[in-house]
Amino acid sequence: AITERKCKQIACNNERENAARIEHQYQVEDRVVNRTNRILRKFSKKKSDPYQIITIHTNSTATIQKGTSQDRLSIRRIEPYNE
Repeated sequence: AITERKCKQIACNNERENAARIEHQYQVEDRVVNRTNRILRKFSKKKSDPYQIITIHTNSTATIQKGTSQDRLSIRRIEPYNE
């Protein structure tokens, strides 16, 4: 009885939380920005310059081109770049 109520409550909470999310499918050559998750100074940027996606991986990560190097990031840490 308790586990059934808890499962129903978890499902309800997940639906409520996911209702505000915007679905976005990233494609190769999309431009994205990297969000910073650290404490920021007063005039520092909250997002990085736009980078281009090189590959999309099946484990919810994307490889982006950062200048001459490449970096593999979770899609939870990137946002689409709106020009």
